[in-house]
Amino acid sequence: MKRFNKNEFLWFLILFFFTVYIYYLISTGKIFLFIHPKLIVYTSFSFVIFGTLTVFQFFNIFKVKTRAKMKNGFLLFAFALVTAVFIAPGGLTPDIINQKGVILVSSNNIENIGKHTHSKEEIIIGNTIEFNAKNYIHYLEELSSNIEKHKGKKVKISGFAYKEENLNKNEFMLFRILINCCAADSQVFGIMCNWDKAEVLEKDSWVNVEGILKVKDNRPFILVKKLERAEKPVNTYIYE
Repeated sequence: MKRFNKNEFLWFLILFFFTVYIYYLISTGKIFLFIHPKLIVYTSFSFVIFGTLTVFQFFNIFKVKTRAKMKNGFLLFAFALVTAVFIAPGGLTPDIINQKGVILVSSNNIENIGKHTHSKEEIIIGNTIEFNAKNYIHYLEELSSNIEKHKGKKVKISGFAYKEENLNKNEFMLFRILINCCAADSQVFGIMCNWDKAEVLEKDSWVNVEGILKVKDNRPFILVKKLERAEKPVNTYIYE
């Protein structure tokens, strides 16, 4: 005689909500807040696996009891699901600086980062250096290798404005978070900026900056001529 098996039902619920959560991440694009786009195929595969397991588990709900008590595996999966949903659901925040710091561009300090992923067409040409998510690391890389070549050029760039206590009142850092594989291996790259109103910047504000590239102590910085508050994009990461 078939009887309702609460342990099998609990396992079904865990698998079901895992499947729904993975589908939500993929369908909304929020999966890229946690992994590099090149890994999406593996996430899609996991969605298929969890979906299949959920279907098979549904038919176990009314089977004769096979689990006398809740196993530790249930708690492990439930904890992972709750953590994924409620802890940092929007991905990494600027607070990551407190743990990892910022790698500021200077002479040869970031050369070779991502160099193999960019085409020759992306090399800085002309008198305006306009950063975007695709060329960000490559352009910082180019500046680290050829600072003098680009000194005096106009710069357009967006990112998080971050001001530490040890900076001068007219200085702030502008940075982006780089993902190589997943959020766990993230790095923070940026460039120093000089603006006479830097002290009024709000913490972790997203801004558009226009200015002139200058060099001091072998380190480039942007002499800001124009700064505007910008709407934070859904995905603030850059990828190697």
